[in-house]
Amino acid sequence: QNEDIHTLADLADAVEDDDYLRDVLQKGDGSVGVKGFKRIQFRKEAKEAAKKATESSRGTGGTDRVISGGSSEVSGGSSNNAVASELICPISHVLMVNAPVIASDGYTYEESVIQAWFQRSMSEIEMNKQILLADPSNEKAKKISDRGVLSPMTGNPLPNLQLIPNVNIRKMANDAHRQGGGEW
Repeated sequence: QNEDIHTLADLADAVEDDDYLRDVLQKGDGSVGVKGFKRIQFRKEAKEAAKKATESSRGTGGTDRVISGGSSEVSGGSSNNAVASELICPISHVLMVNAPVIASDGYTYEESVIQAWFQRSMSEIEMNKQILLADPSNEKAKKISDRGVLSPMTGNPLPNLQLIPNVNIRKMANDAHRQGGGEW
């Protein structure tokens, strides 16, 4: 399944897909594969490497890959067609034109995407609570149950699951969408 990853940008895209991480990269025994807390760091490092590769290609006249709307736009190194990264959901890499919200970690996400993150996290916590009922000495299940929902960006526990609409980002993203001629 990894034959579709040819560049660092492709890897950065792949690690944002939780199903891909779980089904493909998470296989292993803990020392091989990307498990648990390592996923967040792996995701962060892959995104950073892709960003550095993109930045270095700008200086050499290469093309930049701007991810948005579930598709890629290519610009010839010019920032005229590029979308500011603040307008792209850090989880889905989609231009946030619908309902951008600020989570308690201070980052802005597309609401449906962060809600799905919360739901998956809550399901994982609930599953581990059930494991603890059957085996109260299971330290891993206790740790997951006690930590709560983690920020997809920092990996730190979120103090709450409150979401605040980010009207400015929505307006800026819609403006960028219109300026792009609907190609996003």
